[in-house]
Formats: sequence, structure tokens, C-alpha cells
Amino acid sequence: MPSLALADDALARRAAVQHFLHTGEYDPKFPAWSGNVIERESKATADMLQALVAEVKKLSGRIHVPSFPADLVAFTRKKVEPMVRGLFRRDEQEAVLAVLEKSLVFLTAANIEQVLLGCTWPHSAWTWRTCTSAA
Repeated sequence: MPSLALADDALARRAAVQHFLHTGEYDPKFPAWSGNVIERESKATADMLQALVAEVKKLSGRIHVPSFPADLVAFTRKKVEPMVRGLFRRDEQEAVLAVLEKSLVFLTAANIEQVLLGCTWPHSAWTWRTCTSAA
């Protein structure tokens, strides 16, 4: 039979994960997880991101995701070029376009898990979640 302290820790971890899922906020000291500061951060981040992936998969089943053209670089350039042409000096425009062509991430059902799990900080992943659930 698990000790009362372990049961309380499990409840505290579940509560912390649920709070994160609803608000994107978390205690960076991760007091509900055991271990030293690095172990707590590692365990908590993994738990939060796994829960976030599960939540996003559940929510994404309810939305239509448009298909993207095969050439995402050309597609990106077409979408951002008017903005770049209007905001940047002529001598800067090509450099800015070159950076933007390679910097945008298109979230799809095929890559969302990889993108979320690749986030360094849980709040960054949570921000992705709010983008996907608003679609």
C-alpha cells in the first residue's frame, strides 16, 4: 500500500499538471515532484508536456486542418512578402525574407507532438496549444 505522502505527492502532481493545462502557468520549483532541482524540473516538464500532447490530440480531433502545398518555402514567402516589403527597407527585404522562409513552423497532426515535446519550456509548448485550439 502506498504511503500517504506518496499519494499526496501524486495528487499534487496531478493538480499541478491540470493547472498547467488550464492556464499555462506552473511553479518553476516544481515542489510536487521528488528529487533535486534538476530531477524535479526534468520529471515535471516531461509530465506536463505529455499531458499537453494528449490534450492537444484530443482537441485536434475536433478541428479541420487545411492541407499545405508541397513547397512550404514558396508558400511562406508568398504569405509574408507583402508585410516584409511594407515594413523593411529595400536593402533589408531579401535578408528578412530568407530568414522567415526557414523560420515558420506549420503545425499539423503529423508534427504537433514532435513540436510540443521539443519545446524547452512548458509555457512555450502551452502557447503552441492555444494556437492550435483556437483554429
